[in-house]
Amino acid sequence: LLNMLWVYLIRHRIPFATVMMEIVGEVVERFPATIYYCMFSLLVQGAWIAIWSIGASSALTALNRSGESTGLRNFVYFVLIISFFW
Repeated sequence: LLNMLWVYLIRHRIPFATVMMEIVGEVVERFPATIYYCMFSLLVQGAWIAIWSIGASSALTALNRSGESTGLRNFVYFVLIISFFW
């Protein structure tokens, strides 16, 4: 029901979206390096996730084994999350 309402409300935008998709397709065909750049970026992001995961799990394991205070552990969690999204 909500999908039908949504289509009804945006139906006047569909021709514009069609034209935009055609233009984007032409641009990508003319400049295929955009796709190569995206694929390369995905590889770099995957490598970062792998490296970060290994480092984070090692750091958290060492903290849990050492019996450090909860405050320090929470601070390390916070710093790791910030470093992941930086």
